[in-house]
Amino acid sequence: MGDNSQELFSDPPTSNEMPVFNGVTELVDLVEQLTRRPKWGDTPSEPVSRRESRVRRGLPLLCLIRTQPHDGLLPALGDKLATASPSRIPHAYLRLNEEFGTGTRTRLTDHDPLDHADVEVLRALLLAVAAELSRSVNSRWGRFRFPALFLMTGLMEQDLDELAEPGERTSKLRSWLRQRDITSRLENSLGAATSVPSDGPTWLGWVARALRLLPPLLFAAKVTGRAPGLSGIYRWFLRQPYLSPQIPGDFIGFAERLTAGEWAREDPEQVARLLVNALLEDLRRSYRWRPWQLRGKRRSTYTALLLDNITRANGGYTLLRMINSVRNEIGRFDPLLVISASRKVPPSAVEPGDHTHKPVVYNADKAAVGHGHWRDSLANDRRARRSTAWYLRVLVPGAPTGEQVEELRQTFRPRERYVVPPAPWLVSRTTRVLLVVALAASAAVGAWQWTDHRCGDWGALPWYSLGLTRTVDGCAGVTDGSADIFEPTSGPLQFRQVLDAVLANNREAVQLHADHPDWPYLTLVNMQAFTAADDKADSLTAQREGLEGVAVAQRAQLTTASRTEPIVRVLIANAGRNMLQGPAVAAQLGRMAVSDPSIGGVVGLDMSSKPTQDTIDALTTAGLPMVASTLSADSLVDKNPLYFQVAPQNRREAAFAAEFARNTGAVPHGPGTKVRVYYTADPQDTYSTNLADDVATAFTDRNFVVDKVQYDPAGKDGKPANAAGRDTCGFRGIVYFAGRGVPDFQDFLNGAQQCEVTATYLAGDDVTRYVADTAKRQANKAVPFYYVSFSVANESKAAAGAPEGTNGTTFGLSDQFGFESPDNLASRSLDGHAALSFDATRVLISAARYLAQHDIPITPAGLWREIGLINRATDLADQGNTALAGVTGDIDFGGSLTHHVPQNKAIAMLRVVSGEVVSKVVAACPAEKWCPQDNGR
Repeated sequence: MGDNSQELFSDPPTSNEMPVFNGVTELVDLVEQLTRRPKWGDTPSEPVSRRESRVRRGLPLLCLIRTQPHDGLLPALGDKLATASPSRIPHAYLRLNEEFGTGTRTRLTDHDPLDHADVEVLRALLLAVAAELSRSVNSRWGRFRFPALFLMTGLMEQDLDELAEPGERTSKLRSWLRQRDITSRLENSLGAATSVPSDGPTWLGWVARALRLLPPLLFAAKVTGRAPGLSGIYRWFLRQPYLSPQIPGDFIGFAERLTAGEWAREDPEQVARLLVNALLEDLRRSYRWRPWQLRGKRRSTYTALLLDNITRANGGYTLLRMINSVRNEIGRFDPLLVISASRKVPPSAVEPGDHTHKPVVYNADKAAVGHGHWRDSLANDRRARRSTAWYLRVLVPGAPTGEQVEELRQTFRPRERYVVPPAPWLVSRTTRVLLVVALAASAAVGAWQWTDHRCGDWGALPWYSLGLTRTVDGCAGVTDGSADIFEPTSGPLQFRQVLDAVLANNREAVQLHADHPDWPYLTLVNMQAFTAADDKADSLTAQREGLEGVAVAQRAQLTTASRTEPIVRVLIANAGRNMLQGPAVAAQLGRMAVSDPSIGGVVGLDMSSKPTQDTIDALTTAGLPMVASTLSADSLVDKNPLYFQVAPQNRREAAFAAEFARNTGAVPHGPGTKVRVYYTADPQDTYSTNLADDVATAFTDRNFVVDKVQYDPAGKDGKPANAAGRDTCGFRGIVYFAGRGVPDFQDFLNGAQQCEVTATYLAGDDVTRYVADTAKRQANKAVPFYYVSFSVANESKAAAGAPEGTNGTTFGLSDQFGFESPDNLASRSLDGHAALSFDATRVLISAARYLAQHDIPITPAGLWREIGLINRATDLADQGNTALAGVTGDIDFGGSLTHHVPQNKAIAMLRVVSGEVVSKVVAACPAEKWCPQDNGR
């Protein structure tokens, strides 16, 4: 975009005090007059004939030619617009760099044709204008939106050159358009709202399916650009005059011409005019009056754009020229008042005193007279398509001296504050409030009914039984599998298959309980964060696999249900994005348990974080025991007597990693070997901070030199994960990533692979979430890394000390879910979430089985007691050897009610090379001689 050594924009002057000069009052008054919008329509305020007023309708390009002492003129005008009474006049101030493109972008005359570099500069300038106008300070009467401009600039960034086949290009472009279209959100909403209860009528299911077809059909019709009232902005693109949009015939074809690599083949002048017209069209729509949208009519002032230091090279002259051309050719009113400031007279860039070109320039004290002359000649100038038809050029004189300064200040001060006229009473705030109250009163009954059934769950009130509630963190609540609890709902088909499997199992469980009411009956809850933190469905792979493990354990139990084998029903609870709604959902489960005594406990849980800790506290208050599948933070077992976990703690993971580094040849080590531990700066993330502390302690105790480094996932108060990855460039030591696998680790690797890999990379167990996503994992080919896993398959099991035959390929995962391949060691089964959830579920079932075999009622309190007594050897005569042979290793709580973590739980180190998981396990405990001992906690 021009000379890369120079920035397009520069900082505004430090002072925004209005400079004084002869004519300052007249100029300030003219700006106020030009920003005022008539109460009805957009015609000139003075009485003229209807026909003439339509021709004379428009706002000038007010070009101020000023000298160095008046650099603060435009900032001062911007300050007056910002401090208008009673509200701000919407405007944007941009100060361009006068030196931008100097020597490389010289334009001899304003008639020189544009080139593609000019278009790039213009695009950057227009995006900056849109960004400024869309700020919240300008949104008193509604935020300015720029769908046409953003659609075009977005298309200009879409690179389709890598796709050779036309069909592939069209498919990718259509997919991109659909993702950003409102019908995509409609599809997500309908997908949740049309979920039919398990006992619902058949016809309701057909209606739901028909409604789900509506968004794709609407988009298909909309994107043609030919559907009046539906195609919207797509239709506008096909009906505007630039770039012959009818070629090749529909919007998709025209959009392809605007993509990266294609728009450069078009006429730059036409592309530039289309960009400017898109911005002006967006502003027109913001001011358009519609019966159902009074916001546009509420605006009683026009929008101002203040462009400082415009030149031929920095895009300022180009923007004025394009606006002039578009207004001449389109003939439609746009509500944009452009005020520019420059050293020379646009568009010819001549000196103010140049008599050769004879530009019409008015002195500042004659600004109002000049506006009248401009307005009277506008109709003829537009018909003649003059290149200066919309220019109103005003010369700002030099700074006054002596007593003239004080005299001018006294004259100007009474006029210091602009006044914004009130809106017409018909669209006033009072009228709108009364209208809204009337509509709200008439629709009250339907509104509360819809609220009760939001999120697509047609169950009873979600506060006391099954049901989902839409919150800022997603659709939180409890379902039996009938509602699509994964968010976003547009995920792979496997998500729905898992929910359908749970729903089918639950129907069978309910039927078995009805047929055999005397058989033991247990309802357990799988609680996870089923709303993706980054709003990407692929990020929920681990949650899906966790639910798979629960479903497999449920299926196995249903086949053996009897008088001594409990029937198992599973509920699915979404704790919201990052578990933030966990306490509320826990309270909901507590209320449900009062009316449904079969609810015995909770398995799963997600992320060792402050919200998860709050959720555990709330579940403890509700009296429900918990068995976490993947949580590992050391502090979770403190002060939570009802909490158990099947995964080892961070301290064992850290000790294992340190011993691995010291005792194997996989990692270079020696006295003084440096270790750099990266962890998140998020104070809510208990897991990352705790693991980093444990890793630092473990490696330090083994004579490594440890340095802890924070990164900020949000990139606000510190370096983002990508920058942290770049920091490892040239580092010759061990890098231990103790942050989140999704999305932080991917960003971390993206930064690390920008240079030669010299460090050895190790990662914590949460990186298994990243490994679980095949697409993300295979995107990293450059950086090999080791990672800790709490569960692996086949050969890994023997090495990890688990009993033979208890591995990820034999516990029934692929039998129930065919898409999980048991033969592919690089598949997602290596991440261990399904196996860990399977084991956590079996812990609760084993406790319930013991109660049933001894004719003890299955209650949360009874389950809590029996979980703590699961151990390899005990002195309790009535218990015997009750250690659970889990698929992730033996689960032994030591036979003590005070222990909540398994003793010497299996743990392994795996490796990823060129984006693929190496099938052979690098190391595993407790099989290795150097394995650290852990007596649980």
